[in-house]
Amino acid sequence: RYAALSSKGQLVRGRFDASNVQRARLAIEPGAFLVTDRRGRAVIASGKRLLRWEPAGDVHAIAALPHPIDSLTPLDACLYATTETGEMFLVSDAGTRRIPLTAGTGTRVAEAGQMIFGMGGGQISVVELPTMATWTLPKVVAGFTDYAVSPDGHRVVQGAGTGFSAWELPRPGTDFPAWLDELTNATEDDGILSWPWQTRGP
Repeated sequence: RYAALSSKGQLVRGRFDASNVQRARLAIEPGAFLVTDRRGRAVIASGKRLLRWEPAGDVHAIAALPHPIDSLTPLDACLYATTETGEMFLVSDAGTRRIPLTAGTGTRVAEAGQMIFGMGGGQISVVELPTMATWTLPKVVAGFTDYAVSPDGHRVVQGAGTGFSAWELPRPGTDFPAWLDELTNATEDDGILSWPWQTRGP
């Protein structure tokens, strides 16, 4: 299947054998563009607006961002959007949430692992989706901003002069206590994390 958007706002979709062709028209801003989400639905970015062309044929707005939209990346349960001012957002049927990073040349998206990476001052920040949990990797060298991320987001390599720094990020499994035991001396009791140095009550 395909979906396309003309510069005059005409939408068309169908099969490559010329069957099941549908058309629609909408008013768009200059530079508007179209992507398809992971469910095969056409999503149009027009200025600050995001619109979706539903299978039933109607086109409706799903979000309005603070500034014009620069890019869209489909993820499993949402869309990752960046604006012309460097803001990043997750857009889903549940609403719109701002990602606590600034988009730029140092931004990497691990679509398979649902993770976003950003570079600031030579240090790599990581945002896990959809929880928005944010943390940073240790800064091992200054002045080097080139890095690469594996498709699943669990391996990161950063250039460091004539060598490289590499990280393998943890991925907890279904046996959370066993995963904790492997990586740390923390324990889990009835869903509560604790460490040996913590004072316990009577």
